[in-house]
Amino acid sequence: MGAAALAISVFLPLTERTGVFSMVQNNSLIQHGGWILLLFAIGIAASGVGASQGRSYQWIWCLVGCTIAGAILIYTGSDENTRTLYPVGPDGAADITQPGVVAPLGIAIYVAGAGVVAAAAGALTLAGFGSDLGGDDEELVRRWAEEDSPAKKKCPDCAERVLYDARVCKHCGYRFGDAIPKLEPKPPPPDPQAAEREVRCHNCSHVQQEAFNVTLTSCDNCGATVKLPRGKREAAPAPTVQKRFVRCSICDAEQAIRATAQRFTCGKCGETMTAPPA
Repeated sequence: MGAAALAISVFLPLTERTGVFSMVQNNSLIQHGGWILLLFAIGIAASGVGASQGRSYQWIWCLVGCTIAGAILIYTGSDENTRTLYPVGPDGAADITQPGVVAPLGIAIYVAGAGVVAAAAGALTLAGFGSDLGGDDEELVRRWAEEDSPAKKKCPDCAERVLYDARVCKHCGYRFGDAIPKLEPKPPPPDPQAAEREVRCHNCSHVQQEAFNVTLTSCDNCGATVKLPRGKREAAPAPTVQKRFVRCSICDAEQAIRATAQRFTCGKCGETMTAPPA
């Protein structure tokens, strides 16, 4: 916008009409050397486009062009010879032998000055000046927004961000909230060899209790020796495997693994990962 205003200004009046001079010949800025400002406007626009596309140090050329164009405007506006109006002679040329009048500046100088200021401000913006103002506050607001975000939460152990619904941190294994209850091992079944059975004495028919693994005893009533048949042996029960429940840090699926397992493969997503400590 600044370069466009500078380019348009060269076609606007340099001086205003004043006194007896109701009409002024050759009054545009370009007719008083303003064509160079048009070239600077094109250069400023080109360097501004380059800076906006990320090209290094293009904003410097834009700022240099604005500085030179501003100096030309100051020189042109302060030169009273340029703004002195003389009566026109019969041949159509200005009669400099007659007393002249210094006319006030026209709209061209003001439009060009505004364009130079706007272009310089744009160059400084592209350079990053002023972008750090309030940066600390913006960073705090961004962090607060992340901490309050329903999609993520911070692990209090390793400070990494994980899914809000995750129960176990995938980075360090930290458990959020209450720990997952462990699966209590079932008590082993009674030893069939230690169970008791009824035994009848062959001498006095007395009935008494004896262990399954006893094959020879004496009657409590008559003292006779009683030989017992060997009890039926049952198959030893399979050892009980202690398990615990864990959750996958990828899909959050819950599953049971051995209590001593250090790694496991998720049955839902197929990912292999380290099991959190029990």
